[in-house]
Amino acid sequence: MRKIFLLLSIIITTLFNIAHASNTEIIKSIHNLGLKALDIQDSPISQLKMVITNEGIFYISTDGKYLLQSSLYDISQGVPINFTNHFLIDKVEALKDEMIIYKANNEKYVVTVFTDVSCGYCVKLHNEIDKYNAQGITIRYLAFPRAGTDSSIGRDMKSIWCSADRKQAYTMATRGKPLSIENCNIDLDKHYQLGVMFGVRGTPAILVGDILLPGYQDAKTLRKTLDDYYSSKK
Repeated sequence: MRKIFLLLSIIITTLFNIAHASNTEIIKSIHNLGLKALDIQDSPISQLKMVITNEGIFYISTDGKYLLQSSLYDISQGVPINFTNHFLIDKVEALKDEMIIYKANNEKYVVTVFTDVSCGYCVKLHNEIDKYNAQGITIRYLAFPRAGTDSSIGRDMKSIWCSADRKQAYTMATRGKPLSIENCNIDLDKHYQLGVMFGVRGTPAILVGDILLPGYQDAKTLRKTLDDYYSSKK
């Protein structure tokens, strides 16, 4: 029995060392590109790892020699599933309590929008929030100041998210009204980095299931997009 336990211990230790050595090469390669590896996960493809970095998600060979920046799709079920974005959905839901939410009375769909109050089309979307709600669409905002969280807009958005009434503060900001400076422990870097992981390049960026829609869509167009998306999943 002791020999069996000893053998198992040797096997587990060996596998751990192999994995650790592999990750070391990956971290080194990522570092050489000027990136920071925040997390390394297995991918569905053998010899290929998924690396979450400060500049988004990459796939890299276990020897650290080959790099791929793209979404990975699972097509085994007939309907393509974005594996890359699907992995991030739990991270989105983990920020639910920090979202600014405009809930539809007759809710049919929920979308998450990466927003910037200095973005013209973000303002346009927000000015039409009642139309989205009337279509049964609940809008949830996450902060994505395009100039970064350390910018003046980033600080404005921090004040919005730290306000006692976030919804009112957000609406005031989109109307160009001055904001009182607020501060709190909320970390908008988490919102911003999540947007980067999804590949957000501009705002608004609308997350529909595991698909990121770049740019503004009016309420009726978004409702049709949602109807089509969820019909395809049945």
